[in-house]
Amino acid sequence: MKSIKKLLSKIIVNVPFSTQIYYTYCMRRLKKQFSNKLKINSWLKTEQDSKNMYDKYGDREQKEYEFSSELCLYKGKLAWMRNKEVRNNYLKYLFEEIEKEISDKKQIKVLEVGCGNCINLVNLKEKFGNQIELYGLDISNERIEVAKRYFSGKLDRIIFYQKSITERCNEQNDDYFDIVFSMHCLEQIPYSCSIALKEMYRIAKKKIILIEPIFENGNPVQKLYLINSDHNRILIKSIRDLGYKIQRNESLDIQSGGGINQSSIITIKK
Repeated sequence: MKSIKKLLSKIIVNVPFSTQIYYTYCMRRLKKQFSNKLKINSWLKTEQDSKNMYDKYGDREQKEYEFSSELCLYKGKLAWMRNKEVRNNYLKYLFEEIEKEISDKKQIKVLEVGCGNCINLVNLKEKFGNQIELYGLDISNERIEVAKRYFSGKLDRIIFYQKSITERCNEQNDDYFDIVFSMHCLEQIPYSCSIALKEMYRIAKKKIILIEPIFENGNPVQKLYLINSDHNRILIKSIRDLGYKIQRNESLDIQSGGGINQSSIITIKK
């Protein structure tokens, strides 16, 4: 409890004044939410909870990606940005890491863990074409089917698995995929991330790419948001406890969700 009080007492620095005002408002709102959660002790989110929530989304995420805008923090400043542009800023980090592993002579296998709405897979296919062989894994078959209907032929030749990454993927041998990545997926399994990381490491041959919230990289508002949302707050610790070597750890230049949903890139080289 002392650490929480210390967290709440910190002052946000290195951001423009208008952003400080906005973050002050966010902190007040999040502190109230935190107090309410303390009364009911509601930090018990499970994989099934996340699945149940996303199963109800339908094609909401795809339509938001195509047609909506959101408030985000871009290069330290608040900005309204098209959702597609926000996603493109996330994807540039993923593309950069994949390009490092692509060879002109051989197609590489890439698996997205928590592919869900399949927006990332559509963009990867458009970017790299036949240079990569794409796979998607998600706990929700409903989400995969919705994406197939929405994107139609754009998902042709992509192989899907309906499974949780916390289960062993018996269809894949060790080192089956050249690259395994997730984007804001492990945030949803705060109490099972070590199990997920072990399986991702087992089936990855070259590299794991994680675009996820990193508690240690967040400002005080982002940290409190992760606590209130019961998102993963021990990803770095879990990686280190497993003995995996972190090659890259940096915050993205864009932070979505009104600038309070921390986003970083972590790479683990095998």
